[in-house]
Amino acid sequence: MKKIFQTGLAFGYENGVCEVCNLNYSWLFNTPSTLLWVDKVVVTKPVWEIITKDYAHEDGVTDKKNNIIVQRTMKMVYEILKSVGMIELVDSNGISEEDKALIYKQVESDIELLSSVDIIKDNNDHLFYIGTESYCIPSLWTLYASLLYSRRTMSNFSLEDNELTYLRTLIPIKQGKEVPVSRKASAINNVLEMYLPELRLWPEYMFVKQETCDTCSKLAVCDDKYLNTIEKRLFKLLEQREHDEIIEFCQILDSICEESFKDDYEVDTNDLVRELNVRRVKVQHKLNQV
Repeated sequence: MKKIFQTGLAFGYENGVCEVCNLNYSWLFNTPSTLLWVDKVVVTKPVWEIITKDYAHEDGVTDKKNNIIVQRTMKMVYEILKSVGMIELVDSNGISEEDKALIYKQVESDIELLSSVDIIKDNNDHLFYIGTESYCIPSLWTLYASLLYSRRTMSNFSLEDNELTYLRTLIPIKQGKEVPVSRKASAINNVLEMYLPELRLWPEYMFVKQETCDTCSKLAVCDDKYLNTIEKRLFKLLEQREHDEIIEFCQILDSICEESFKDDYEVDTNDLVRELNVRRVKVQHKLNQV
């Protein structure tokens, strides 16, 4: 079963790591076609409470248009995914107090290593920089905890660009050799984008700056309709999961990935596409003989 779990700074909220409740939705915004392939989205109950809580009317919470839109949108999207059986709720991330301390210790050790080879050049006791990417202790703790959870539960999660930069910088230094990071996800995402139906899930209104919308005569119309538009598009997308050609595609891709990525993380997108085409031709040949 293919699982992706919801991470972000809020992943460590139950462990008292950070009060910030940011969540990483990049996988869903950048590649909504993932919903045609993945079986379950794993969400811890503390994170679920954050996703489904209405922040728009609370005192002290930002009233910026884009933040509110994302909060309302994700609340609706995840509730719909739960209603169709795609959300797997788990009680906790399972990170014990011992785990928590060990993760902090490892983060501090790795920061010292990067500093010793002059990778981390700026340190103001709160933020660390690798090139233009910035990091704080809670964000790195969340990354390490997510990697631990991923290994324990045999599930996947989406890495942000700054997390990829960090891992691609750190791991070769620790291993003493080049180590590919996230090549598997890149290859799969490229194939999904090439073969699965083009999906336009998110209205443009979601990404327009507030000051632009404030001067637009259609603001009220857009604000009134965007959730309804997303809901219709999402259900249309989810209906495609039941189409025979989508089911066949996913079964073939599953089989290829199980074989190709078992021992080799260097699988190229072109090789994956070629093998996919070969398998599909073979399946069609068998169907023609029936």
